[in-house]
Amino acid sequence: MKVSIPGLWDQVRLALEHRAIEKAELQKMCSDLHIPGDFDIVQISWRPDYDPFFYRQLLRRSRRIYLFRAEYIFDLEKAVVVETPELGHATYVFSKSSSMESFLALYTRISKDDIRNNRESVAEKLGFLGRMIHGSIPERGFRKSDDESVKDLTSLPLQSDESPSPHNDTVTRM
Repeated sequence: MKVSIPGLWDQVRLALEHRAIEKAELQKMCSDLHIPGDFDIVQISWRPDYDPFFYRQLLRRSRRIYLFRAEYIFDLEKAVVVETPELGHATYVFSKSSSMESFLALYTRISKDDIRNNRESVAEKLGFLGRMIHGSIPERGFRKSDDESVKDLTSLPLQSDESPSPHNDTVTRM
């Protein structure tokens, strides 16, 4: 029985709607489905209006990457960063979790609004540090506040010594 590639993509995308899947696991799933090994797994949830600039900035520092819905979750040395690589969206920064599996289990059950408003203390449980709004011109980087921009993420320590405020619209204490 021959299975169509669009049907396979639908299965993978459906799985990504309900749980975060590590890139390596997605590569194995695709291999099991006889999808060529040179296929870039990131393309599964990539959208035409996404800008690779933001994604590449994080990819360089990531240990592991997870795909979830239309987001990319980067496991960095000192932080977990959730990225939707689109102008006008925000990059959410969390302190490094002792268990990535626990972080993902909670993160995939809540909304960004829950995080911003710290509903049921979810921002604290996730270690939310704040968010950085993407600038309108990618090469100018991220906006930490209205008057401050960050050229790239390598200039950020991605760890805070201060307690995060669940109401931060931008990262101001990094």
